[in-house]
Amino acid sequence: MERPNQTGTEPSDQSTDEKRERIRRRAYEIWEREGRPDGGHERHWHEAEKQLDEEEGRTSGHGESGGR
Repeated sequence: MERPNQTGTEPSDQSTDEKRERIRRRAYEIWEREGRPDGGHERHWHEAEKQLDEEEGRTSGHGESGGR
């Protein structure tokens, strides 16, 4: 049985799994867009992670304004 963490919410394992799944999907999209080359999986993973972090920063209000 899973117990809530100290804040009373579910453990962060679920959110970590969800983030990992979003990264996996984005990395796959990058791989397909590049023509499905052999190798490069780590680069695709890191690029996907970077893109999602940037997107999350913008949607949470921590990103930079549109170049103004």
